[in-house]
Amino acid sequence: MIHHYTAIKIRAQGTGNLKLKFQSLSEVYEQDLVPLSLEASTNRQATRLSNFNQERATLKIETTEINEYFEIKKIIIFFKPVATDYPG
Repeated sequence: MIHHYTAIKIRAQGTGNLKLKFQSLSEVYEQDLVPLSLEASTNRQATRLSNFNQERATLKIETTEINEYFEIKKIIIFFKPVATDYPG
């Protein structure tokens, strides 16, 4: 199955900025998402849109500077199947 990854909704706390990236298997294809500024405490879930089509994907999350930290409370990944196989 080929999936279309459309968005993520994330609730995270900490300091600094989070870099968010979708990666295909073996990191052949990548898509950077809009970075997320962290707060020490928050009651909201941030949404980041994407347009990534792959069989499977990894969501890579990292901070941008040394001594930054994050704690993830919840992640929701929105995707849907679009094809059963690659054409051809």
